[in-house]
Amino acid sequence: EPALLTNFELIEERAALIENKSVEKLMIKDVVTVDEETPVMKIASLLLMKKIKRIPVVLDGKLLGTVSRADICNAVISVSRKV
Repeated sequence: EPALLTNFELIEERAALIENKSVEKLMIKDVVTVDEETPVMKIASLLLMKKIKRIPVVLDGKLLGTVSRADICNAVISVSRKV
């Protein structure tokens, strides 16, 4: 039975295959971004619609941070515990 590999294990195992590749060929060029005033539900919708795991938060072209699916799930769990 084949073993399941984590993303990091796969990278370690196959690193030689990408050793000389430029990041330009791997990066996403049409990046979806939000600003710090974007409602959380809009970000959640973008994550689902675009099938992405995280969105950069920018202000005047400067990266402030990122919001991930996990961040939103954790916020929902945290609020649910307080109710």
